[in-house]
Amino acid sequence: MKTEPQTQSTTEQHSILHYTYRDRHIVADNLGKKSGILAAIPSYYNFSYCVFYTVLQGSMDISVNGIHLQLRPNDFLVVMPCSTVELHDSRCIFFSDTIQAHALFDLYEEVNMNLPMQKRAFCFRLYHFSSMNIERFKDAYLMIKREIQRPDYRMKENTLRALTKLVLVTLQEASQALVGTLEIPYAKNRQQQIFDQFIELLDIYYTRERSVQFYAKKLSLSPKYLSMISQASVGESASVVINYYVTFRIKQLLYRGQLSVKQISEMLNFPTQSFFGRYFKRVVGISPRQYMKQNCRNYNE
Repeated sequence: MKTEPQTQSTTEQHSILHYTYRDRHIVADNLGKKSGILAAIPSYYNFSYCVFYTVLQGSMDISVNGIHLQLRPNDFLVVMPCSTVELHDSRCIFFSDTIQAHALFDLYEEVNMNLPMQKRAFCFRLYHFSSMNIERFKDAYLMIKREIQRPDYRMKENTLRALTKLVLVTLQEASQALVGTLEIPYAKNRQQQIFDQFIELLDIYYTRERSVQFYAKKLSLSPKYLSMISQASVGESASVVINYYVTFRIKQLLYRGQLSVKQISEMLNFPTQSFFGRYFKRVVGISPRQYMKQNCRNYNE
């Protein structure tokens, strides 16, 4: 079963304050706390969001897809959707910005951030930046937080999009200015490497191949072993990973609103539009048309 980050508004849990805008944009921090003590948060599966974590002081112990990381001051962690996250007991001052994935990736393209599609799910990136750049991220975060806390107004979503673009531009500039910015302090084991290959193949063939057997054969593995690797990597079976990736791509198309549901169904080679609708609803919980109505950036236009 998929679960998502906490989205309660103006509540305190584990000494962390959360604020949310329509479950599309969530901010959380403990900037006003002196101790910085964080209680553990059990493992949850993040299906729909990108999450940015920034540590200012102390250290944060966190696991992403079963890989344990210890974030230090000026570390900046980006967790992509379709990832399993677990926060361990920590002592740090931090802030985090959580954004609905399809909206964020749309902004990626607006600021010309070149990120291959297969790198937009089931993975994470860890950066270490200068104090000056971390202050820039903090300033942008505080502006976003203030906007989320304000009563709703007509242009609020556009304002949050503009501020999020500021975060992405800052990320792009900071990462380009440093040599070896992307520092992942671990060596991937063989299973993690195979899982990455699985996602790369899925990105190539997802429009026409959605069976575990196909990808297992491509990797010269048994379907059972591929599912075992998938379970160990992200806590979900290979068949669930395939379904999540396909719907992840569908949601991006629905958000952009440039194609009809029928056109998307045909593009992904579903036998009928009704089968496509049932497939999407089984994974996401609502029909493609409902999803488009709730999320499409151009729906009202």
